[in-house]
Amino acid sequence: MDFFQRALRYLGSRIEGQDDEVLGWRPAPDTTPISNIVLHALGSTAASFTVATGEPRERDRDAEFSAPPLPAAKLVELIGQVEDHLERYRDRLTVADLVSERPRLARGQQFTGLQVLLNSYGHLSAHIAQIELTLQLAEERHRPAAADR
Repeated sequence: MDFFQRALRYLGSRIEGQDDEVLGWRPAPDTTPISNIVLHALGSTAASFTVATGEPRERDRDAEFSAPPLPAAKLVELIGQVEDHLERYRDRLTVADLVSERPRLARGQQFTGLQVLLNSYGHLSAHIAQIELTLQLAEERHRPAAADR
């Protein structure tokens, strides 16, 4: 739980104060803006805990990618909501949840709760790295040329 929450806090610190243009910018055709990557990472992370505990889950993955870009303050608010959501699992997640097989119907696979959470943490970390790279590209794009300095 602490690893997930630490990653989410870090994500929030990187998003906080970012310009709306940067959060909605696509570095190339067929790429995803930071705002939508954040929505997707949050949706996936929250869903992984419901999967791990065998609870019913509802998630509109397509909406995570098609939503209009959100401002930094709203994204930070949503990150905090997911942190709070995960905290509810701290005392609820059991060893039985971690070793029980959980069906992933959309994928036609089954994983233990622990495998679901490990995969989710890797997924969240990969998207944080993707966001970092996109922020670097955006910074470079907006940096004045050497001749302009």
